[in-house]
Amino acid sequence: MRTWTDRARSRRAALIAGLIGACAGVLGSWIPSFWGDEAASVMSASRTWPELWRMLQHVDGVHGVYYAFLHGWIGLFGAGEFSVRLPSALAAGLLAAGTAVLAGRWCGPRLALAAGLLAALLPRTAVMAAEARSYAIGSAIAVWLTLLLVTLLENRGRRWAWAGYAVGAAAAVYVFLYLALLLPVHGVYVLLAHRGRIRVWAGWA
Repeated sequence: MRTWTDRARSRRAALIAGLIGACAGVLGSWIPSFWGDEAASVMSASRTWPELWRMLQHVDGVHGVYYAFLHGWIGLFGAGEFSVRLPSALAAGLLAAGTAVLAGRWCGPRLALAAGLLAALLPRTAVMAAEARSYAIGSAIAVWLTLLLVTLLENRGRRWAWAGYAVGAAAAVYVFLYLALLLPVHGVYVLLAHRGRIRVWAGWA
């Protein structure tokens, strides 16, 4: 049984991991010039809405939601390297924080901090955090969607709560198409961990 103190420490671990993950992505992010795929993101997001819609009918449809988000972001904060890469750095922080929260659900605050810091400082996370692409955002969504699933299973979520999970899963797929592969993984977890609970299976389905 997790105590209130353990939960508070796990939340603190998540906050620390999240801040470190975001800061690691921000530091020096304004120095390198945009590389090819980042330039494609900026050029696509700088189009007008009708131009962007027409483009997505032919190329890069899997990144459409990210380009639409980036279009609004550039309108508010400009198209400099620091500005355009900042959402990815913040998403890397959310990825690390979510990993810490997930680990803290089962393993306590020490492992939560270790897992969060490891997620924050992995080379692949550092790359995603420092580039203007959708991968860090998609990874953060995957972690928090998994956390939502675990919470629903532990709390025996009602049908409306499962609808929230379904909306989150659909949003994840629109942000990055390959996140559809996360759903079979979730299904296997539900099958193995809750094989005798038909109601849970029905809710997930």
